[in-house]
Amino acid sequence: MVTLIAMYPTSAPFDRTYYFATHMPLVEAKWKQHGLKKSEVQTVVGTGGAGGPSPYHVVTLLYFEDMAALQNAVASPEGAAVVGDIKNFFGGDPVLLISEPSAAA
Repeated sequence: MVTLIAMYPTSAPFDRTYYFATHMPLVEAKWKQHGLKKSEVQTVVGTGGAGGPSPYHVVTLLYFEDMAALQNAVASPEGAAVVGDIKNFFGGDPVLLISEPSAAA
């Protein structure tokens, strides 16, 4: 399993209503056929132990079966639709990370 993590910095405008009502359903509809297993959106409420101001609006976790599925989703015409929709709710570039579970040491 691999996870695409998308973080949306608070330094740019973010339309929360559009994101939840339109973008996330689009992600689910377009990428399930390419191996998206589940998605999770978390609102960032603070940083550090004291809960300082958040540098991100939300962090989204998109779980794929494997790296090939993620790469196929992003490279597909459906992937272009998902990426192209970002400008409709966010005024910047999201920070993207790819992670996978680590083996215990």
